[in-house]
Amino acid sequence: MSRRPARISRRTLLASSVGAGLAVAGTSGPSHSAAADPVAGVAALIAQSEAIHGVVIIDPADSVVYQHNAWAPFVSASLYKLILLAEILRMVEAGDLSLDDDILIESWNFVEANGEDAFYLPNQIGTTAPLQELIYATGAWSSNVAALALLALTTIERLNAFCGEIGMTGTHFWAYETEIPEFYPGDNGTEGCEEIARAISFVQTFATGSYVNLTTPGDMSWYMRLLRDDALVSEITSWRLKDILSSRAIPDRIPALLPPDAIVMHKTGNLTGVLHDVGIVSNGQASSIVVTMAQAVTNLDFTFAIEQRIGLVGYELLTPASEPNATPAA
Repeated sequence: MSRRPARISRRTLLASSVGAGLAVAGTSGPSHSAAADPVAGVAALIAQSEAIHGVVIIDPADSVVYQHNAWAPFVSASLYKLILLAEILRMVEAGDLSLDDDILIESWNFVEANGEDAFYLPNQIGTTAPLQELIYATGAWSSNVAALALLALTTIERLNAFCGEIGMTGTHFWAYETEIPEFYPGDNGTEGCEEIARAISFVQTFATGSYVNLTTPGDMSWYMRLLRDDALVSEITSWRLKDILSSRAIPDRIPALLPPDAIVMHKTGNLTGVLHDVGIVSNGQASSIVVTMAQAVTNLDFTFAIEQRIGLVGYELLTPASEPNATPAA
């Protein structure tokens, strides 16, 4: 068969400026010294962008060292698959499903608006794939075909309930335009809600005449905390998810500037005007959590560069600043 492969206040940040020398994929950017505060300049980067950015960075001591728009709504794009995967693996653990179950790939799994799938081909319609393969394709390759096949095994109501059960109160499946302001009552301009009015306005455009899946950077950081601590459903479910998300099949954001031996467990999300990556960055001894999300994106290259730099910040937090040669060059 042919295939393609609890809110924590941030600490005070240095207000250093980062200019036009920001690295983009394939170019060199400003160098970083080990003595520099690795989170310095993140706010300056965001200030240069016209997009709505949502960022949470959590260091190895589990302190939130930076957050921006942490509790504002974002179109989840493919980040919804993280919830779906956890729920499906919960069902496996409960005995309701088996990883060896054969699942039918149906024509409706191929949605024209999604474009070419990252894993499955149209000539596979009518064939079956083991549940374990669909889970891998959804998490590692962000396959929309696989995700839709998995969605048929559960319900939107169940996924919304699951979000509540694990404490992701700002994550909603199938949110309608009129509901959105009620879901996110935070005050515009307050910490973690710096652009909440603008964010609500943007996500409502995705829900006009239909519905939209929503989450917040804060919720995504909570999901990654649970995963890091082997507490997402259970130790075995957390282990399975870590294995899937560490494939680096899509390395163009958080992993892009990291050394080859860095461990990255992450999930991307893309839609028109939307670019996300959330994950755990580790050197094998310590780990940090990096959530970098953007919507209302007008300059795709610049947004990629910002998210790559934020991934590097997460890696720089793993090594004490006093250690010589601790920080890789960008």
